[in-house]
Amino acid sequence: MEQPDHTDKKYSAYFDFLACQVFPEFVELYKETFSLENLKKRFERGESEIPLRYWIKDAAGEDKYVFQNIILTRDEVTKEIIGFAYTRDITDEEELRNRIALIQSMSKVYFASFYIDVTKDTFEEIRGIQAVRNVIGTSGNAQEKLYMICDKMVSPETADSLREFVNLSTLDERMRETDVITCEYVGVTLGWCRLYMIAGDRDNDGRITTLFVASRTIHEEKLGEEKQNQKIEEARIAAEKANSAKTAFLFNMSHDIRTPMNAIIGFRDLLEKHQEEPEKRADYLRKIDDASTVLLSIINNVLEMARIEKGTLEIDETAWSAEQFNDTLYSVFHEMMEQKGISFTRQIMVKNHYVYCDPIKLREVFLNILSNAYKYTNPGGKVNMHLEEIVSDRDGYAFYQTTITDTGIGMSEEFLPHIYEEFSREYNTTDNKIEGTGLGMPIVKRLVEFMDGTIEVTSKKGVGTTVIVTLPHRIAEKSNLVMHAGVEYDAKRFQGKRILLAEDNDLNAEIAIEILKEAGFVIERAADGQICVVMLEKAPVGYYDLILMDILMPNMNGYDATRTIRTLQDLEKAKIPILAMTANAFEEDKREAYRSGMNGHIAKPINVRVLMKELSNILEQRKE
Repeated sequence: MEQPDHTDKKYSAYFDFLACQVFPEFVELYKETFSLENLKKRFERGESEIPLRYWIKDAAGEDKYVFQNIILTRDEVTKEIIGFAYTRDITDEEELRNRIALIQSMSKVYFASFYIDVTKDTFEEIRGIQAVRNVIGTSGNAQEKLYMICDKMVSPETADSLREFVNLSTLDERMRETDVITCEYVGVTLGWCRLYMIAGDRDNDGRITTLFVASRTIHEEKLGEEKQNQKIEEARIAAEKANSAKTAFLFNMSHDIRTPMNAIIGFRDLLEKHQEEPEKRADYLRKIDDASTVLLSIINNVLEMARIEKGTLEIDETAWSAEQFNDTLYSVFHEMMEQKGISFTRQIMVKNHYVYCDPIKLREVFLNILSNAYKYTNPGGKVNMHLEEIVSDRDGYAFYQTTITDTGIGMSEEFLPHIYEEFSREYNTTDNKIEGTGLGMPIVKRLVEFMDGTIEVTSKKGVGTTVIVTLPHRIAEKSNLVMHAGVEYDAKRFQGKRILLAEDNDLNAEIAIEILKEAGFVIERAADGQICVVMLEKAPVGYYDLILMDILMPNMNGYDATRTIRTLQDLEKAKIPILAMTANAFEEDKREAYRSGMNGHIAKPINVRVLMKELSNILEQRKE
């Protein structure tokens, strides 16, 4: 190959001519590989064969994949480098190689895979495990070996269905309109598996001539499916149970609500007939008040559970004295218990007397428990409330354990596990004449857990019930306490004070106006928040002493009306006291009222005593 230049030119011209047949993407590689300069360099490096595979378009215009090899040697006499070139069409070989490579690559996800020549009824292993080889080997009669797998490696419950699946005589009928079919079975050692049959070649009549058969384990998938199906079934049962409970609740609540409502309506009618009889009138009014309290309690429980499920609870802590808080609980029930003939006792044994707590949530917990003890204990029975500080494992915290024990009717062992289920009651009102929704203890449990505490209930039918609540509280000092007692008010101070009442509901407005007029106030009403703002703007400075603001009103709600008032240019009007008086009675409603700029919050239905104390506080603060 170390010939004169004219020979080099002939060689280059020859390979340039051949390069015209090469696919464009291979031309540069082709010329670089077979250039005289490259051949000489590679021979000098010790290479004697220079191979290359590339695509060409032959003289007939057909695409061909070719293998070209140049063998280099040195003439012993002339010492010239001599090259021998040959080219071979490997199109079919390459197609087969690519196909096999693809199958081998695909087969990595299978523990066993085979190539089956359906026409010859033979199989060859592509990939497999020793357990399969021990049964069928690596080649042989395809149908026989497939049946052998079914008989020896598949559990009896799925062997017959798999045997039908691997029947090659029915293959064309089953795969007439598809190239892939699958069958699930249970392997003796591998658990759940899935067998795939993938059509390869077909003849002119569409009959399958070659077939790819593979199997992979799906045991984990199946277990996952079973778990998922189990969860779905459990969810369905739970949903049905919840729906049944809610249906029962609606029936019970309907009855429980109608009971106090009937009392209110009935005693109102009696009151109308006996206006001139003071003793009967006083008795009817007391019973109407009792029935109203029961009705409000039922409604509050339903709303409280809805709020808990919505996830809007927040802890609002203040410092309290253990004795003072216990006193409030004791005083609420002592007279009631005494009137019913129940002995109500208590003990307090604490080392840290002052702690931080959320008094509203805490009071709700123990009022529910004590209310149950009161309702379910017959006259002559006993109720005891024992507060004890137990050993704390948290620095700066005191653990208070309150045990409330009664000698009431108790609960059955069958019902006790369901005590915290919503709407669940062992008896309805018809059974024991005791009102309730079945929401008290679910609320108690949620609140206790929300405050990082625990609750334990033991009960025996006919003997009584014991409830133990353990709660952690941050330790406080006496100096951290705030005054929780109500402020006494003098009704004479209300004479002539003017209130702007923002209330859209005529009935609510009439009730509020009558209550406030009797206390000596002068009342003017605005039918919504927007009218309230306009009336305040038009009035002289100091004309109104305060505003009672409803929240849910048309045109402008109470929050927006308050924000608008707080931005008025007249600063005296902008700082007028505003008290929310609304049925939006949750803690978050109170916080929103304060955030909007209000000075206080009163919940509907109106408690006259609480309203008057709050008005007295606000007017006293304004005076200062």
